[in-house]
Amino acid sequence: MPPDLRRRFRGGRQAIDLAHTGGEGEHARWEILHGAADLARFLGVILEQPTVTAADADLAPARALRAVVD
Repeated sequence: MPPDLRRRFRGGRQAIDLAHTGGEGEHARWEILHGAADLARFLGVILEQPTVTAADADLAPARALRAVVD
């Protein structure tokens, strides 16, 4: 796992892992999804895929999904 994601635990479920990537308000200090590259890297780790692509347009829906799961 990349060093900047090591502080994250692996919950065994992608939704749980997504919920622990930061957020708004008091969760902002834990934010790791700053851009498309961050989202692609995170998804690659939790989905155990060597190559995942993400676009800037994917970031807002990912954050919205995270807010619902959290």
